Parts: sequence; C-alpha cells; structure tokens
Amino acid sequence: MDKLSKWFFIIVFGIPWGLAILSIIFLSVSAAFDMLNPFDRDYRLTGTEVNIEILQDGDINVHEDINYFFKGCYREVFRELDMFYPDKELFNLEGIDEPYIDRASASCIPSCTVDDRGYEIAGNYGQICDRDAELFVDYTIKKGIVQGSDTAEFHYKIWGEKWERSVKSITGTITLPQGINKDQVQVYFNPKGIVKGYEIKNNIITFNTRKFNNFLEVRLLLPKSAFSDKGEFLENAQLKKADIIMIQDAYENKYNAIYAISLFFYVTVLFLLLYVPYHLFNKYGKEPDIHYNARFEREPVPDIKPYVVNSLCIGKTGDTDPNAITATLLDLIRRKHIRMEASNSKKSTMTLFFQKNKKDRLSDPEQELFDYFHSLAKDDELKWDDLLAKLKTVKESKRYLAFALRFENAVDDDYKLKEYFDNKGNTYFKTFCALMMSASFILFWVFAFVNDDGLYPIASNLSLIFILSTVSCLAGLFIPAKVFGRFSPKGYEIYRKSMNYRRFMTDLTQLKKYPPASLIIWEEQLVYAALFGAAEKVIKQMKLSVKEDMVASSNIYPLYHVNTFRAFSRPYSLASSTVARANSSSGSGFSGGGFSGGGSVGGGFGGGGGGAR
Repeated sequence: MDKLSKWFFIIVFGIPWGLAILSIIFLSVSAAFDMLNPFDRDYRLTGTEVNIEILQDGDINVHEDINYFFKGCYREVFRELDMFYPDKELFNLEGIDEPYIDRASASCIPSCTVDDRGYEIAGNYGQICDRDAELFVDYTIKKGIVQGSDTAEFHYKIWGEKWERSVKSITGTITLPQGINKDQVQVYFNPKGIVKGYEIKNNIITFNTRKFNNFLEVRLLLPKSAFSDKGEFLENAQLKKADIIMIQDAYENKYNAIYAISLFFYVTVLFLLLYVPYHLFNKYGKEPDIHYNARFEREPVPDIKPYVVNSLCIGKTGDTDPNAITATLLDLIRRKHIRMEASNSKKSTMTLFFQKNKKDRLSDPEQELFDYFHSLAKDDELKWDDLLAKLKTVKESKRYLAFALRFENAVDDDYKLKEYFDNKGNTYFKTFCALMMSASFILFWVFAFVNDDGLYPIASNLSLIFILSTVSCLAGLFIPAKVFGRFSPKGYEIYRKSMNYRRFMTDLTQLKKYPPASLIIWEEQLVYAALFGAAEKVIKQMKLSVKEDMVASSNIYPLYHVNTFRAFSRPYSLASSTVARANSSSGSGFSGGGFSGGGSVGGGFGGGGGGAR
C-alpha cells in the first residue's frame, strides 16, 4: 500500500469515530455556552432538587426546586402532577384508592404569577428571555403509603416520563418518620445505575443522580409500626415484604445479566472494529517490496494501454472512470485513427474525421469507442458541437451511457486484473463491513426493545457503539480496494511508475526543467494528463514551457487550448446530467409480570412531567 492510501484509510475509517467525539465535545460545549442561532429558542433543565418528607400520619410533603436556563423567550414554566399507579389493574390494586394531592403551591425566581389548572401548576412570566429561572413546587400527598400485610411501602416516581427535556442531575433527600432504624428500611432506586449513591443518616436518605432520559423512582419498605393508626393510608392485604424483595431481586438479577451481555457486546464490537481491519491490512494490504525508488518518471510505462493504467491507478481498482474514455479517444487521435481539426478557424470548436490507421490494430475497448463515435458521424465527419447538442437529449444520453458501460466491460475483458492486483483482502474487508453493519443494526433494535420500558439504561447506552459500528463499516465499503488489497510485484511497479509520471506532469518545476523534447512526447503527455484528470493543469503549465510553434502541426493541437479541452471532456458529465434531470422530472425515483399486590419495578405512583412554553 502506498503512503497516500495509508492516510486515506486512516482518515476515512477514523471519520465516524472522530465525528462522534466531536459531537460529544460540541454538545458539552453547547451546554455551557451559547451555540444557538440568535433567532432560535430552547431551554435546558440544568438541575433539580427534590426533598420528600414522610410523616407518621401517612402524608408526604414534597418540595421541588427545578432549575431552567432559557435561550430565547418563553412565557411560562409548568409542572404536571400525576398521582396514580400505572399498573394498578395488573397488580390487583384496582380495589383500593389512589394517592391524591391535598395542597399544592408554587413560586418562581424571578417572580411569576402562579396558575393552578388542576392537572398542572404553572408559573406565568408573561415573557422571560435568555436567563436562568427556578420553579419551586410544594405539595402534600395523601395516602402515599400503602399498608400491606407485614410492611408499609412508599413507591414513588421522583421524576416522570412526561418531561419535555431530560434533567442534568437530581439531588434530594427523603426524611423518614422518627424512630425508624436504618436497618429496618429497604431502599431501592429504579432504574438501577441512575442514582450514583445514597446514604441514610439521622432518618434522612440523601441521594444524587447522573443525567438520564427516562424516569426515576424510589421504593421504600418501612415498618408498619412507624406510622400512626389515625393516619390515612392505602390498604392492600396482598402486599407482602418478601414478594416485593423478590421482585426487586429478580429485576436486579436481570439488570446484571443485561449489563454483562451489554459489556460483552461493547467490548466485542470495539475489538472487532479495531482488530479485523488491522489484521486484514497486515495480512493482505501490505504492498510487495520492489527495487524501485525513483521520485519522478518522465515517460509512461511502455506497452500498457492508457485505459489499463486508469483502471489500476485511478479511483476504484479494476474499474475505469470517465477520464479513461477521454484519454482513449485522445490516444486514437494521436495514433491517427481519427483526425481532429479546428472548425471555422475557431479553436474552441472541433471536427473529428474517422480514418482507421490500418498499420495499428485496435484493441476491443478501442474498437468499442471508435464504433460509437463513428456511428454519430456523417460521411466519416463528426462535429463536436453536434455531439454535445445530441447529448442534451435523453435518448442519445442513455445511448452514450450504455456505450460507457460496454467500454468498461471491454476493458475488464482486455486484461486480467489478477495478474496485477490481488483483491482477496478487499473482499474479506467488505464482507466484514457488511456483516458488522447487519449485526449492529439487529443488535441496536434488540437492545432498544430490551430497554423499551426504560428499566435498563445500560442497554440504550450501547446504541452509540452500534451506531459507530454501522457508520464506520458503511464508510469502509467505500474505501478503495488498494487499501486492503495489494498489487502483484508487476502491478505495483506499474502503479508506482504511473503515479510518479503523474507527479512529474503536474509539477511545474519539473515541466520547466524537462519540457517535452518532441511533438510525440507532448502528445503522449497530453493523453496521460487526460487519463489522470489533470489535463487542464498540465496544459496551462505546458504553455509556459512549450512553444506553440512546436505543437501547431499536431493532430491534437486544438486541445492545446483549455476551453477546447473542457468541451472535449464533457460528453460523460453532460449525458449523466441529462438522464438525471429526466429521471428527476419523471419522479423516478418486554413486558414484565410481578407478584400479586407487589407492583412492578417502574410501577410507582406519581412522576408526571413539565417543561416550558
């Protein structure tokens, strides 16, 4: 593999990973700085503090401090309060009451007008723009404690699924009734892994979270003796401590299993993405050692057709590009199978005269090309402007593209690629990319399904690695065959010499130092300049070092002028755009179960949502 291909591989395969890293950096920076268009608006929930107090009579006092940052202007913030069990019927709770809010109040910084709408409580600013704000919500929940047969349960969603934005972090406290020993309390925060840690000290549970996108609930199992007989509670005789512990243990076991599986897939995918390309490149992509160290070549490789050089050296190895047609036509003109003349003394227009050189046999691709252009001629004469005019019609454009395909197939048949290039490593790599894309796509949806209820956030975190895998492998499908394939010694020598010849022709210093010494060399250089897609640059440089008198008698003299060459190289792009416009105008174009009376993980009451308008 040459140095250019190595860098191409590194850049192309590294782009998806680089974009992902840059995206993370951009999102992090945009969270701290103003990265938005001044005419856009958005807001963030920069943090929330929740303080919950459980009283002996069963009342629950909740204080929420919700922090906003506004970009642009909004008129109000709101908090929707839901007090119901989402799986009440599923877990035999339909025969009991539900918690309800007895008292609710709110205030804001800066000052706002509070609007209690029953289903939500809002702080109306009229207008608030480009600043921080806080919404304080206080409410008392009646019947927030469920009294079971041998335990009391507080199963409450601190943060619900209906919020418009995810919150950066939540800190909070839960104050327990007096007289409870911390050894008497079972504490669960669901989903697992969201709460970084908690501690119980002096009847107060303190907790904090990392950023999350779904919900957070707390589940406490408390001794019934901690509550007053005169309080208001929900009664559920089927609620048993052992059942709830079993539900939570089953959930934790499943979470740990999913975590282990997720970690396995994460490491496996990352390992495969790094190891397989490295292994294939080292085994199949390294080019053979040849005794060739020249930096420039002043002549093309002898006895090799220009279209073969194009197929081996330019673009996708083994395939030709449109420059191969231009160069081959130019080579036929150079070899006097076709004569070119400037029309009407205007050097920007040309006429081709077809006159086969019987002493010089045409190859199959050359014959295919000669026959196509000859078929457009009248009395062996083809005006180039007439050809370009015909290619503005859909019929002739489709005919030209069909010829281009026949020409490429003829090139494939004209020489044996295997003699010059081993494509095995490229085939293995593209197969690997296709398999990884399919596997990543399937795994992405499998893990999305696993976390459909939001209880296994570790599974959704895997989406990034699967997306990176898919994008990386998609980019890998477009990596040139030369990266993971390799030339034979013969093919590599042709490739190196041809690319050094291209370097020589496009280096102004070298052309000045070694200008074409004869008309034959000048014509040959122009053929290969067209082949490499560098004709315009070479023509401009030749004008500085080649006298026009020397080339005036050449059969391809009209192409000494850049504007003429641009017209000469237009057929393929013109035909493609004509067909594309015609096609465009025509329009071608895991549910879970539980134990009776216990309630599932994620089945606590409360939660709700909120946002800004």
